[in-house]
Amino acid sequence: MDTAQACPRPSSQGPNKSWEKEKEKPQDIPSLTLTQQLSSQTFAQRPPQHSNIFPLNFGVYRASESMADMVIAHSSEESKYSPIFYISTYRGFRSKLDVILHSESRKASPPMATAAFRHWSSKIDIWINGPNGQDLITTLKNQGVFIHTATCFMLPLPDGSTEVFNWKRSSGPEVASLNGQEYGMKLVRKSTGQVVAAWTGPKRGWKKLGKMAWKGEQDPRGELGTGFELAAVITRLALLVREEGQE
Repeated sequence: MDTAQACPRPSSQGPNKSWEKEKEKPQDIPSLTLTQQLSSQTFAQRPPQHSNIFPLNFGVYRASESMADMVIAHSSEESKYSPIFYISTYRGFRSKLDVILHSESRKASPPMATAAFRHWSSKIDIWINGPNGQDLITTLKNQGVFIHTATCFMLPLPDGSTEVFNWKRSSGPEVASLNGQEYGMKLVRKSTGQVVAAWTGPKRGWKKLGKMAWKGEQDPRGELGTGFELAAVITRLALLVREEGQE
């Protein structure tokens, strides 16, 4: 297993053209560095009015169709009959395990994002499906020795800068507001220290796996964009799969 390395510092510079590579499927990428692939006309520019993909807060539940799969829904009851999105898992040849966030409530719907666990490594490759074939690639990596304490990833922002985000173990007010377990995780924007999302597991029960909510005085997704929104959710789902021991 590779040793943990600190995430680089956020950058105010625009996207580096050297990040642009030919499109490949996630399971065909044997090794990715902490980079992004994007078009200046897609993820790098925010539309005039950002349309959120996920609710302000939502639950993650085990799917009825498969013990290994999950769904995103407003409640346990809705997870059975009217989930919002489906999350499937796939074991391939090139990657240890893929976690796939689908664009609809059906497993057959196209993917929006994929987290690919590497063989013999703690790093997780993150693939965000963008419009017109312009996709975003980054890597979720550990900070420190303990894999459940903190992880980080880097993304381009709509203003052309890059930002580092850290999932950190927490029992602070952002986690407590979710009314779940005492300890959970908060997602921190490194350059400002702002908590932009939080996650916690359920107090009891087997079907519900956790709850996630966006945080801040204003919904951070309007400023940080679609790429951030998808990356925040797929990285948290990947960590959940790791915590569940499915990898």
